[in-house]
Amino acid sequence: MFVPRIAPGNIVLGLVALLVASVVAGAATSQGALASQPQPSLRLIAGLGDGIVSANQFVGDPAFPGGNRVRVATGTSVTWTLGSSEPHTVTFPAGQPLPAFAVPQPEGADRLPMLNPALMAPTLPSGPWDGTTFVHFELQGPGQEFSIAFAAPGSFEYVCIFHPEMVATVEVVAAGSAGITTQATVDQYAATHLAAAHASQVAEIMATRNRAERSESRDDTSVWSVRAGTSWRGGHLDILAFLPDSVTIQRGDTVLWYVDQSLPHTITFQPVDGPPLEFVSVQLPDGTLLPAPALGEAPPPELLALLMDPATSPRLVFTGAAAARPSPVHDGRSGYNSGFIGEHPAIAVPMDKTWALTFDAPGTYAYTCVIHEPMGMKGTITVLP
Repeated sequence: MFVPRIAPGNIVLGLVALLVASVVAGAATSQGALASQPQPSLRLIAGLGDGIVSANQFVGDPAFPGGNRVRVATGTSVTWTLGSSEPHTVTFPAGQPLPAFAVPQPEGADRLPMLNPALMAPTLPSGPWDGTTFVHFELQGPGQEFSIAFAAPGSFEYVCIFHPEMVATVEVVAAGSAGITTQATVDQYAATHLAAAHASQVAEIMATRNRAERSESRDDTSVWSVRAGTSWRGGHLDILAFLPDSVTIQRGDTVLWYVDQSLPHTITFQPVDGPPLEFVSVQLPDGTLLPAPALGEAPPPELLALLMDPATSPRLVFTGAAAARPSPVHDGRSGYNSGFIGEHPAIAVPMDKTWALTFDAPGTYAYTCVIHEPMGMKGTITVLP
């Protein structure tokens, strides 16, 4: 969450991008120097899909089982481009454990979870990579890219930290070896894979899961269960939507949201009056919380200096990970937030799997998952008198 090109409306990505753009500029320069040298090259796609549909796959060569592997000659520069609305990382563990994305603060579990400092800036090789060091880069906006030149033969596995099922391999062989992956092969596979492999899956999911499940309570009210996202079982297709995204209920009914995939989500109703609920803030070790700059605004010089000073140990904390429920019943005006719900191996903090809210004020109320709002994860609850 640290590159300067971002998806519009993504508060998390925008803030972090602004705070560490100078770090990324240096990394991009080193990769640009590599690109200026004559060398074979191959362009790959990280993720496919648009909006709420996301196929979490590194698109490679369909000649290999799974279509997520490529074979290149030693010295080849491989470039990854984001091909979906959802961010992905290109992470080569090189034998190291994968770092968690969200971690507890050192002071204890009562503090807000923070962005792992090890992932604040990209970890890139300074020149051609020999496969022995950890490499990590996050692709945030469609069309964004970065490159690595492979200096040594071998088989190098890489992953997306956000999507555990998203694993791929770059096989590096001697120049002139058989079976080198061509650009035309990769491009053809990228252009056809989503429709060929996933269109029927999307249709089946929307036909079978896009409904609210209703159960009766003892007091003659109802509980409506709504999925927060869903996935194709055993595959790499995600639907980043509330299913259904519009529910009509009676006054006094309760809506129960549950996560139906290995991704975290939030249920966030912004207040009618007053400032919106913050999702990311800066926190100092003494507990002081500093407001984040508005999306698109550069941090003031004093805040930027603070963040870039290792002596102050500032943290980017996920304010939105904390639940905010002024009352068990939605009053029609206040802000309500589930915090992170679900489960994910890259989030090293406890999360509930469900969240519920009762509605007693007639009206229509909009809510979002603030993590995936840029992809279109929005919903409405209409309460009848």
